[in-house]
Amino acid sequence: MITKKIRLFAKNIVFTFIVVALFFCLMEMICRILGLGVNTGAGILEKTGLFKFKVINRKGQVDRDVFIETGPRVYPISQYKRSNFNNVDKVQKEEHVIVTIGDSCTYGLEMKEDETFPCFLETILNSYSIDKKFRVFNFGWPGYASSQGSLFLEKYIENIQPDMVIAWFGANDGAYAPFCSDKEFYYRKNHKLVKLHNFFYTHLRFYRILRNLNLRYFQELVDKSFKNPFDGKHRKRRVSPEDFKYNLMKMKRICEENNCRVLFIWHCWLFDGELKKHKEYKPITPYLDLCDIYSLKKESVKEYFADYCHPSSEGHKIIAEEIAKRILDHL
Repeated sequence: MITKKIRLFAKNIVFTFIVVALFFCLMEMICRILGLGVNTGAGILEKTGLFKFKVINRKGQVDRDVFIETGPRVYPISQYKRSNFNNVDKVQKEEHVIVTIGDSCTYGLEMKEDETFPCFLETILNSYSIDKKFRVFNFGWPGYASSQGSLFLEKYIENIQPDMVIAWFGANDGAYAPFCSDKEFYYRKNHKLVKLHNFFYTHLRFYRILRNLNLRYFQELVDKSFKNPFDGKHRKRRVSPEDFKYNLMKMKRICEENNCRVLFIWHCWLFDGELKKHKEYKPITPYLDLCDIYSLKKESVKEYFADYCHPSSEGHKIIAEEIAKRILDHL
């Protein structure tokens, strides 16, 4: 009698598992056929709700939730569409190669590719220099913090062989970390359950939709901390000020070991019409202070910002002009 009950119970479990698996497969097929996903490309410039569907097969969009849910990662060179870097094309000896790394500010969020400071910089430098040809590769990626910057250089600097690296970090470093800091994520990423969850989240659209019900709350917390980076309530940050300094020192060391100059950029915020900078995330030398540059240019600095964090096309142009001055002075 007991054996029959055990067999019946086992059959019910198997039947339930098959039904659930078939349901997931069906919903996954529907999501893929209709091109449905959640929050892909959604950022601080968009209003987001508790449960939001979006078409996810649009080119060039980045899912910010992936960084929160599965942890930050460093993407392969081939995925940086704005870099225009081709591994097959060899850089000529007479060319001066500059690499820009950073977050969405470097990437040029909401800007066209030719409105970003890396593109402006290449144009300005080549217009002034006769003997040298400059090539600037934009490896900025939305969501990156200094931890990804140091890992990127560690992995790819020998492949790219730049003469100079321009690194702009700090905005995402101080953002609230709802689960783990960047450092903790890297320690835990090899756990089997973490790997399984990350695989499901990055590959299965229906799984990501279900997970979003809970994740949306944490996304809103991250956005709140990002919109008020000077609020001390969010004590757990993606990168601590100490680790931020360590990451920048690591970048500088990597550059020096590869005979490459480096220039850091101190991030500048715009709140209530006033320029603000996070002193805890002041970069090491040499650096460019954006707040000082903006304040010296015009009485109204609003036109340099697309929002409270990201530069406008005019802001990108001012940054490129200041960097170009420094580079040309050292030639």
